[in-house]
Amino acid sequence: MGRNRAWCDYSSGKQGEGVSFQKVKPFRSEAYLKFVASHNCCNCNKIDATVIAHHEGKKGMGQKITDLRSVPLCFACHTTRHNVGKWPWEYVDPQEVMFELINEFMNGK
Repeated sequence: MGRNRAWCDYSSGKQGEGVSFQKVKPFRSEAYLKFVASHNCCNCNKIDATVIAHHEGKKGMGQKITDLRSVPLCFACHTTRHNVGKWPWEYVDPQEVMFELINEFMNGK
């Protein structure tokens, strides 16, 4: 086997035959994003026309994050989140908000 393992075919051990990986497309749903945006801001509890579905979480270079990792944030809180560069509110767990929203959406509430 050659030194460059990323370009080896692991089944035959032949160098130069690349291992191919199928790219998985993230979940996309306009209906789900509208559902998320219809909720109060998960930080300040504001409900108005400025509440949007904010995609929260890490993504790789050239990759999009799934719509299921969205939380409702008003314009002011959304701006704060992007200016700070990380989740700035200790009392709000975005994972918990995401799971509650997914559960509510799937159960049709």
